Amino acid sequence: MSTLITKDLSCLGSNYLETGTYIEVFFPNHNVRYIAINDGVDSIDNAQMDITPFRNIINEMYAKDTSRKIKSALHARKIQGKYMATTAPFGYKKDESDHNHLVIDEVTAPVVELIFSIAEEGVGFHTICNRLRKAKVIKPSFHKKEMFERYIDEEKMYDWDTAYVSKILHDPVYTGNLTVAERPTKTMRSKKRQYIPYAEREVIYGTHGPIIEQNAGTMFRRFWRADRPLSGKFKRI
Repeated sequence: MSTLITKDLSCLGSNYLETGTYIEVFFPNHNVRYIAINDGVDSIDNAQMDITPFRNIINEMYAKDTSRKIKSALHARKIQGKYMATTAPFGYKKDESDHNHLVIDEVTAPVVELIFSIAEEGVGFHTICNRLRKAKVIKPSFHKKEMFERYIDEEKMYDWDTAYVSKILHDPVYTGNLTVAERPTKTMRSKKRQYIPYAEREVIYGTHGPIIEQNAGTMFRRFWRADRPLSGKFKRI
Protein backbone atom coordinates (compact mmCIF):
# COMPACT_ATOMS: atom_id res chain seq x y z
CA MET A 1 0.00 0.00 0.00
CA SER A 2 1.23 3.50 -0.92
CA THR A 3 0.77 6.39 1.48
CA LEU A 4 0.16 10.08 0.76
CA ILE A 5 0.65 12.53 3.64
CA THR A 6 -0.26 16.23 3.61
CA LYS A 7 -0.21 18.88 6.32
CA ASP A 8 -4.01 19.26 6.10
CA LEU A 9 -6.88 18.70 3.69
CA SER A 10 -6.46 22.13 2.06
CA CYS A 11 -3.01 21.04 0.84
CA LEU A 12 -4.67 18.31 -1.21
CA GLY A 13 -6.96 20.83 -2.90
CA SER A 14 -9.42 23.67 -2.32
CA ASN A 15 -12.08 22.30 -4.69
CA TYR A 16 -14.22 20.06 -2.52
CA LEU A 17 -15.56 18.09 -5.50
CA GLU A 18 -12.11 17.21 -6.84
CA THR A 19 -10.72 16.56 -3.36
CA GLY A 20 -13.68 14.34 -2.56
CA THR A 21 -13.14 12.36 -5.77
CA TYR A 22 -9.55 11.66 -4.80
CA ILE A 23 -10.41 10.62 -1.24
CA GLU A 24 -13.60 8.67 -1.96
CA VAL A 25 -12.75 7.10 -5.33
CA PHE A 26 -9.18 7.45 -6.62
CA PHE A 27 -7.23 6.58 -3.46
CA PRO A 28 -9.32 3.50 -2.52
CA ASN A 29 -9.24 2.19 -6.11
CA HIS A 30 -5.46 2.57 -6.27
CA ASN A 31 -4.83 1.21 -2.77
CA VAL A 32 -3.48 4.54 -1.47
CA ARG A 33 -3.62 5.45 2.20
CA TYR A 34 -4.22 9.16 2.72
CA ILE A 35 -3.28 11.06 5.90
CA ALA A 36 -3.92 14.76 6.67
CA ILE A 37 -1.92 15.41 9.85
CA ASN A 38 -3.47 18.61 11.25
CA ASP A 39 -7.03 17.50 10.46
CA GLY A 40 -6.51 14.07 12.03
CA VAL A 41 -7.62 12.34 8.83
CA ASP A 42 -6.51 8.79 8.06
CA SER A 43 -8.29 6.87 5.32
CA ILE A 44 -7.99 3.70 7.39
CA ASP A 45 -10.19 5.29 10.10
CA ASN A 46 -13.73 5.24 8.69
CA ALA A 47 -15.10 7.40 11.52
CA GLN A 48 -12.79 10.27 10.61
CA MET A 49 -13.52 9.90 6.91
CA ASP A 50 -17.25 10.44 7.48
CA ILE A 51 -16.75 14.15 8.28
CA THR A 52 -14.01 14.74 5.69
CA PRO A 53 -16.43 15.99 2.96
CA PHE A 54 -17.66 18.75 5.30
CA ARG A 55 -14.10 19.84 5.99
CA ASN A 56 -13.45 20.03 2.25
CA ILE A 57 -16.48 22.29 1.78
CA ILE A 58 -15.29 24.58 4.61
CA ASN A 59 -11.81 24.78 3.04
CA GLU A 60 -13.28 25.87 -0.30
CA MET A 61 -15.52 28.48 1.35
CA TYR A 62 -12.48 29.87 3.19
CA ALA A 63 -10.48 30.06 -0.06
CA LYS A 64 -13.31 31.91 -1.81
CA ASP A 65 -13.73 34.34 1.08
CA THR A 66 -9.98 35.08 1.12
CA SER A 67 -10.01 35.64 -2.64
CA ARG A 68 -12.90 38.12 -2.36
CA LYS A 69 -11.16 40.06 0.43
CA ILE A 70 -7.93 40.34 -1.57
CA LYS A 71 -9.80 41.57 -4.66
CA SER A 72 -11.71 44.10 -2.56
CA ALA A 73 -8.49 45.46 -1.05
CA LEU A 74 -6.85 45.79 -4.47
CA HIS A 75 -9.93 47.52 -5.89
CA ALA A 76 -9.92 50.04 -3.02
CA ARG A 77 -6.29 50.95 -3.75
CA LYS A 78 -7.04 51.35 -7.46
CA ILE A 79 -9.91 53.73 -6.67
CA GLN A 80 -7.37 55.82 -4.74
CA GLY A 81 -5.35 56.18 -7.95
CA LYS A 82 -2.70 53.63 -7.02
CA TYR A 83 -1.03 51.83 -9.91
CA MET A 84 -1.11 48.16 -8.91
CA ALA A 85 0.43 46.35 -11.90
CA THR A 86 3.85 44.74 -11.58
CA THR A 87 5.47 46.69 -14.41
CA ALA A 88 4.89 50.24 -15.65
CA PRO A 89 3.35 50.87 -19.10
CA PHE A 90 5.77 51.66 -21.92
CA GLY A 91 6.66 55.34 -21.65
CA TYR A 92 6.50 55.34 -17.87
CA LYS A 93 8.49 53.97 -14.96
CA LYS A 94 7.61 53.42 -11.33
CA ASP A 95 8.38 56.21 -8.91
CA GLU A 96 11.36 55.17 -6.79
CA SER A 97 9.77 56.70 -3.70
CA ASP A 98 6.32 55.20 -4.36
CA HIS A 99 6.04 52.08 -6.51
CA ASN A 100 2.28 52.61 -6.86
CA HIS A 101 2.85 55.90 -8.69
CA LEU A 102 3.92 56.39 -12.31
CA VAL A 103 6.45 58.94 -13.55
CA ILE A 104 7.34 59.70 -17.16
CA ASP A 105 10.32 57.78 -18.54
CA GLU A 106 12.40 60.34 -20.42
CA VAL A 107 13.92 57.57 -22.58
CA THR A 108 10.76 55.86 -23.85
CA ALA A 109 8.12 58.63 -23.58
CA PRO A 110 9.28 60.29 -26.86
CA VAL A 111 8.49 57.02 -28.66
CA VAL A 112 4.91 57.15 -27.37
CA GLU A 113 4.64 60.77 -28.53
CA LEU A 114 5.94 59.73 -31.96
CA ILE A 115 3.35 56.95 -32.25
CA PHE A 116 0.49 59.33 -31.45
CA SER A 117 1.94 61.93 -33.81
CA ILE A 118 1.95 59.47 -36.71
CA ALA A 119 -1.53 58.23 -35.81
CA GLU A 120 -2.90 61.79 -36.00
CA GLU A 121 -2.22 61.63 -39.74
CA GLY A 122 -5.02 59.07 -39.99
CA VAL A 123 -2.79 56.17 -41.05
CA GLY A 124 -3.29 52.56 -39.99
CA PHE A 125 -1.38 50.44 -37.52
CA HIS A 126 0.70 48.74 -40.23
CA THR A 127 1.89 52.10 -41.54
CA ILE A 128 2.84 53.20 -38.04
CA CYS A 129 4.84 49.99 -37.51
CA ASN A 130 6.61 50.39 -40.86
CA ARG A 131 7.64 53.94 -40.02
CA LEU A 132 8.96 52.87 -36.64
CA ARG A 133 10.99 50.11 -38.29
CA LYS A 134 12.43 52.48 -40.89
CA ALA A 135 13.33 54.97 -38.17
CA LYS A 136 14.97 52.11 -36.24
CA VAL A 137 12.96 52.75 -33.11
CA ILE A 138 13.66 50.00 -30.60
CA LYS A 139 10.51 48.14 -29.59
CA PRO A 140 9.46 48.06 -25.90
CA SER A 141 10.75 44.61 -24.93
CA PHE A 142 14.29 45.48 -26.01
CA HIS A 143 14.47 48.42 -23.65
CA LYS A 144 14.86 45.83 -20.92
CA LYS A 145 18.54 45.23 -20.34
CA GLU A 146 18.26 41.45 -20.27
CA MET A 147 16.47 41.42 -23.65
CA PHE A 148 18.96 43.83 -25.19
CA GLU A 149 21.87 41.63 -24.12
CA ARG A 150 20.20 38.39 -25.21
CA TYR A 151 19.51 39.37 -28.82
CA ILE A 152 21.72 41.12 -31.34
CA ASP A 153 19.41 40.64 -34.34
CA GLU A 154 18.53 44.18 -35.44
CA GLU A 155 15.43 43.03 -37.32
CA LYS A 156 13.90 41.78 -34.06
CA MET A 157 14.88 44.94 -32.19
CA TYR A 158 12.86 47.12 -34.56
CA ASP A 159 10.10 44.63 -35.40
CA TRP A 160 7.07 46.49 -34.04
CA ASP A 161 3.73 44.67 -34.19
CA THR A 162 0.33 46.21 -34.78
CA ALA A 163 -1.19 44.72 -31.61
CA TYR A 164 1.21 46.60 -29.36
CA VAL A 165 0.79 49.87 -31.27
CA SER A 166 -2.99 49.46 -30.96
CA LYS A 167 -2.68 48.86 -27.22
CA ILE A 168 -0.67 52.07 -26.76
CA LEU A 169 -3.09 54.17 -28.78
CA HIS A 170 -6.16 52.87 -26.96
CA ASP A 171 -4.77 53.19 -23.43
CA PRO A 172 -5.95 56.28 -21.44
CA VAL A 173 -2.88 55.94 -19.18
CA TYR A 174 -0.97 58.21 -21.58
CA THR A 175 -3.34 61.10 -20.82
CA GLY A 176 -2.46 60.89 -17.12
CA ASN A 177 -5.44 58.78 -16.08
CA LEU A 178 -5.90 55.26 -14.75
CA THR A 179 -8.85 53.01 -15.49
CA VAL A 180 -10.41 50.67 -12.97
CA ALA A 181 -12.12 47.55 -14.24
CA GLU A 182 -12.67 44.23 -12.56
CA ARG A 183 -12.05 41.46 -15.07
CA PRO A 184 -14.29 38.69 -13.72
CA THR A 185 -13.75 34.98 -14.18
CA LYS A 186 -16.51 32.40 -14.30
CA THR A 187 -15.10 30.57 -11.28
CA MET A 188 -12.41 31.15 -8.67
CA ARG A 189 -10.08 28.70 -10.42
CA SER A 190 -10.66 29.91 -13.97
CA LYS A 191 -7.79 31.84 -15.56
CA LYS A 192 -9.83 33.13 -18.50
CA ARG A 193 -10.83 36.75 -17.87
CA GLN A 194 -13.47 38.78 -19.65
CA TYR A 195 -12.27 41.82 -21.60
CA ILE A 196 -13.81 45.09 -20.39
CA PRO A 197 -13.85 47.87 -23.07
CA TYR A 198 -12.16 51.11 -22.03
CA ALA A 199 -15.47 52.95 -22.50
CA GLU A 200 -17.02 50.83 -19.72
CA ARG A 201 -14.19 51.29 -17.23
CA GLU A 202 -14.19 53.72 -14.35
CA VAL A 203 -11.61 56.46 -14.91
CA ILE A 204 -9.50 57.96 -12.13
CA TYR A 205 -8.26 61.31 -13.46
CA GLY A 206 -4.92 63.02 -12.86
CA THR A 207 -3.14 60.14 -11.16
CA HIS A 208 0.20 60.83 -12.89
CA GLY A 209 1.85 63.08 -15.47
CA PRO A 210 0.42 62.83 -19.03
CA ILE A 211 2.57 62.09 -22.08
CA ILE A 212 -0.08 63.36 -24.49
CA GLU A 213 -2.88 65.89 -24.07
CA GLN A 214 -6.26 64.69 -22.83
CA ASN A 215 -8.16 65.85 -25.93
CA ALA A 216 -5.67 64.17 -28.29
CA GLY A 217 -6.16 60.79 -26.65
CA THR A 218 -9.94 61.18 -26.60
CA MET A 219 -10.10 62.20 -30.26
CA PHE A 220 -7.98 59.26 -31.31
CA ARG A 221 -10.10 56.68 -29.47
CA ARG A 222 -13.25 58.15 -31.01
CA PHE A 223 -11.68 57.94 -34.46
CA TRP A 224 -10.77 54.28 -34.08
CA ARG A 225 -14.03 53.45 -32.21
CA ALA A 226 -14.17 51.68 -28.86
CA ASP A 227 -15.56 48.53 -30.48
CA ARG A 228 -12.76 48.21 -33.04
CA PRO A 229 -11.49 44.60 -32.82
CA LEU A 230 -7.93 44.04 -31.67
CA SER A 231 -5.58 41.31 -32.80
CA GLY A 232 -2.75 39.20 -31.45
CA LYS A 233 -2.34 38.69 -27.71
CA PHE A 234 -4.55 41.74 -27.03
CA LYS A 235 -7.55 40.19 -28.79
CA ARG A 236 -10.77 40.64 -26.84
CA ILE A 237 -12.37 37.58 -25.34
